[in-house]
Amino acid sequence: MEKFLNSLTSPWRHGGVISGILDMLLRAIAIAIWCIVMWFLIKFVYDAIFIEILWTQKLWQLGYSAIIFTVVTALAYTAVWDRE
Repeated sequence: MEKFLNSLTSPWRHGGVISGILDMLLRAIAIAIWCIVMWFLIKFVYDAIFIEILWTQKLWQLGYSAIIFTVVTALAYTAVWDRE
């Protein structure tokens, strides 16, 4: 819990107001981009499951969605929480 609170207050203490505002903007943008990509992935997975296409295409779409989810989540985690 201390690391979480320190990550929120650290930019304000070390860089001042401008650095803190820019840090919060970066975090908000990263979360917004993550939410948009997740919305598209949910639609993509829904289409893969419920639309009648070849099973190989369904597997490809589900695998591609898993890869995109992993990469976008790792990038968002780095931008939002793992900042020093």
